Amino acid sequence: MAADRTVFHVDIDAFFAAAERSVDPDLIGVPLIIGGTGGRGVVACASYEVRPYGIRSAMPMSRALRLCPNAVVIGGNHDLYRKLSGEFMAILRNYTPDVQVMSVDEAYMDMTGTEKLHGPAEKVASDIKERVRKELKLTASIGIAPPGLSPRSPRPSANRTACSPSRPGTKRRTWPRCPSANFLASARGRRRNSAG
Repeated sequence: MAADRTVFHVDIDAFFAAAERSVDPDLIGVPLIIGGTGGRGVVACASYEVRPYGIRSAMPMSRALRLCPNAVVIGGNHDLYRKLSGEFMAILRNYTPDVQVMSVDEAYMDMTGTEKLHGPAEKVASDIKERVRKELKLTASIGIAPPGLSPRSPRPSANRTACSPSRPGTKRRTWPRCPSANFLASARGRRRNSAG
């Protein structure tokens, strides 16, 4: 029954930028933009260091560089992103087979019935975050939906990218009531109808 479900929403903070930093520590703390550098290039990911300048995903790169001329721009390494994404999802599947992948860095996890195996939900979330940090050198954020509530992301799925604004840390939110018992079917429907 829906009232008995416990669901995690997991994503990686500033994934593309974090991925580049995982293989090049010299980029840590540097104002970093991932995206196209041509005449019509756009920002795919803005690190936290450049966001105070007003730089966001999908912004024209030319405008972003006017706002922050000292930013380091990297075109992106999609082979690296695919590799890290696969390893990230593999970590999640160590805790439950019910993982609904929403994007390269985002997934829902149905943790219903896993308490005896893995422990309380908040402990599991902490364990997952620590594994992601140690094994992948990335920072995960986890929203936990208590039984009977829906694990909806606070930002619209249609606007979701691998670098949408979020803050590090486990998130405890007041979730809207979930009328459906099948959260995975709901998540799939939202993904099919999204533009991002």
